[in-house]
Amino acid sequence: MSYSKFSTNIAKYISNEINLDDEKKQIIAYAIDSLLLSILGFLLIVFFGALFGAALPAAITSLSGGFLRRLSGGAHAETPMKCMLYSSLGYGIVSVAGYYVSKTIAINNIYLLAVLGFCLLIVARYAPVDCPAKPIHSPVLRKRLKVGSICFILGIMFLVIFLDLGSIEIFLTLGVLVQSLTLFPFLNKN
Repeated sequence: MSYSKFSTNIAKYISNEINLDDEKKQIIAYAIDSLLLSILGFLLIVFFGALFGAALPAAITSLSGGFLRRLSGGAHAETPMKCMLYSSLGYGIVSVAGYYVSKTIAINNIYLLAVLGFCLLIVARYAPVDCPAKPIHSPVLRKRLKVGSICFILGIMFLVIFLDLGSIEIFLTLGVLVQSLTLFPFLNKN
């Protein structure tokens, strides 16, 4: 695996300070790379949303989808950089579109619950989706991830039903929808 020079240098420093072997140094470099790409991707999504006056909706949409992705897995790009770019573009476009639609059309919670119900079916059927680079071998972990994904969506449904969060409910739902759609098998062919 290739790591950025920045991540490699930080991992080298940490490994030297606490006397870790080369394998653990590579794990640290990978973790730093992943963290940096996640932060950069989030900032790109918010920046894209800000260009169209929808920074907060973009942030809410990406956080909602991102939390679900940690549990459900989903489609993978060939490289982490491509993944970050595709995700940034996808979440950015969806959140901006959702923002402008929500300003022109009153969206009833029944519609949001219907979308979340659809997402729940997708997650119940397909989650978790792993990848060849990081397969899920443990049936116990697989079950926990599925249950966690389902509970996350049920939590969002709870928020939509019982709390008056205004348009935030729309963007939470959009994030769940975007992430749920990445679970379909045709997007996950190796």
